[in-house]
Amino acid sequence: MAYEHILVEIETPIATVTLNRPKVLNALSPDLIHELTSALADLDADESVRAVVLTGGQKVFAAGADIGDMADRSAVDQLSRDQTGRWAPLAGFSKPLIAAVNGYALGGGCEVALMCDKMKIDVWEVIDAGASFRAPAARRGGRAARASTQPWRSCSPARRSRRSERASWAL
Repeated sequence: MAYEHILVEIETPIATVTLNRPKVLNALSPDLIHELTSALADLDADESVRAVVLTGGQKVFAAGADIGDMADRSAVDQLSRDQTGRWAPLAGFSKPLIAAVNGYALGGGCEVALMCDKMKIDVWEVIDAGASFRAPAARRGGRAARASTQPWRSCSPARRSRRSERASWAL
């Protein structure tokens, strides 16, 4: 299947899904989320695929919510959208799902990394030395997005994590 906002490569038995909206730092638009969850459903059904690596670009994993999409909606529309249910296919993916994080994982991007599988395999996330996990809304007195299905672990959303701290999370 052809996608506009993601790239899917399969090198049996590993599939790699790359978020591919570089002009907006892989902002998580409804279209990208739909494509990601559809691709994961297809990969879940593919018996030749045993694990999936989810990654973004070299400088950013995902910048969080697509503010451009949010600007086109009223406050009522935004609050009434199903913010949690659309992530169910990612949270319920049955095969090992590894977040390969390069650069920034902001807001919803951090949450996507946190939703990746950490129970079925030893690796929680593959963390590049330049990876940075943040929840910018917390600094402005806001709340994190509603997609989280995993605890924040030791990554405080109100401060930038240290490299030494991130490295200890990897294994």
